[in-house]
Amino acid sequence: MPGRKSAAPAVRWLSSVLALRLRQIERDFPSYSAFVAKAGISPKTLGLLRNGKGNPSFKTLLTLAESFEISVWSLLGIRDETARLGAETFGLSAEDVHDLVSPDHLD
Repeated sequence: MPGRKSAAPAVRWLSSVLALRLRQIERDFPSYSAFVAKAGISPKTLGLLRNGKGNPSFKTLLTLAESFEISVWSLLGIRDETARLGAETFGLSAEDVHDLVSPDHLD
């Protein structure tokens, strides 16, 4: 599109990782409609994210992670242990990080 900036490489990479993870998670469901029903977000938004498009809010990522019963880190292709170790380098415990990324914290 004229006049529209393309997404930064980091954003494109993150969108690609999220799309791949969503497709991996989808394989655990008997059908695409079951996957959509479990996701907790609109089918249109899920379809965009599954195809590497869109720009999910953190709340959307939390909803997806909670719906699929995984951590946000796992949803983004980051091992929970790696996230925990990273948080510790900033003086945060795993519980501190969990509290910060819980849906209750966003309300």
